[in-house]
Amino acid sequence: MVDPLDGTREFLIGLPEFGVSVGLFEEGRLVLGAVALPPVDGGEWMVLSGLLDGERGVGRRNGDPLPRIEDGPDVGRVVVSRHDYERRRLQYQIPFAVHPAGSSVLKLAQVALGGAGVYLSTRPRSVWDVAGGAAVVEAVGGALLDARGEPLWLSPQQIRIPPFAAASPQRALAMLQAIGAGPGSRA
Repeated sequence: MVDPLDGTREFLIGLPEFGVSVGLFEEGRLVLGAVALPPVDGGEWMVLSGLLDGERGVGRRNGDPLPRIEDGPDVGRVVVSRHDYERRRLQYQIPFAVHPAGSSVLKLAQVALGGAGVYLSTRPRSVWDVAGGAAVVEAVGGALLDARGEPLWLSPQQIRIPPFAAASPQRALAMLQAIGAGPGSRA
């Protein structure tokens, strides 16, 4: 499954907050993902990949191993869509530091790299926007949890996926609970 340009709006206005997302499904299960992000500040393209192999995955950045993401209840920096930040003003509704960012692939990469503690998606997304980055996040020990706090399962038959929190498992649950979602909620 390929999204050749996740973050079309950002690309069109010249913001380097877009990327390419590739997810490989085998027997209906996400097993491999890769994302490519454009250069920032004169750097070079960055490619992140995630191979999901049983309980423990392997994540890489430009071929070098990625460390596991930290787990714990400290949510840290939360990234949300520009729409949620500018129009819904989520920064005033969430008790954590909230920052806007472009494409889903960029926000998932920020979580995988440790630049963000949580990516909170409050609206449905296209599965092709998320598949590549989801594999990378999961490969480094993260999870995508739906509003009930359950693992979000992606499949190639899906078109839209429900809102989610992407982070280490404890951080994702802490984020969901802070907004009144998660286990035991009516979300």
